[in-house]
Amino acid sequence: TTVSVLKLFKNLPVRRQYYANTKKCKEELKKVQDLLMAYAIVKPDLRLTLAHNKVVVWQKARAADLRSAISLDGFFPKPGVDYFSSSSSSHDKTFIFVNNRPVQQKDITKLLRQHYTAQYPSESNRNRYPVLVLRITLPPSSIDVNLTPDKTQVLFHN
Repeated sequence: TTVSVLKLFKNLPVRRQYYANTKKCKEELKKVQDLLMAYAIVKPDLRLTLAHNKVVVWQKARAADLRSAISLDGFFPKPGVDYFSSSSSSHDKTFIFVNNRPVQQKDITKLLRQHYTAQYPSESNRNRYPVLVLRITLPPSSIDVNLTPDKTQVLFHN
């Protein structure tokens, strides 16, 4: 199935004028891209392409086998557990693996830490890192491991 939207606001001059603004157009295009990404996560068997002005902005290949789609599993401390026993003063006990490769992903670590510290409103846990293991499995074509010589950082495509 192909869905194409052409000249959407042809008969609505106010809307057409609103989207004539480049900034507004980019904002709306980003919203559509975010929506497609959400569908891509829950429906890995779909092939999705977003094109704007005949230029491909974003695309996701169909996962031929659902086992080749994204998979997350691991250990994260339960809410309410004593944070001194489930955290550390440094991030050396935060283990993140992408396709069984140990990596240092600052963005993911930051998100996990924010989630962890939100469970404990006390100020004393602000400088602590959760003890956790997160394993991310995804198709090798959707990551680039050649960012650093030691290959501990990866770039996620799309």
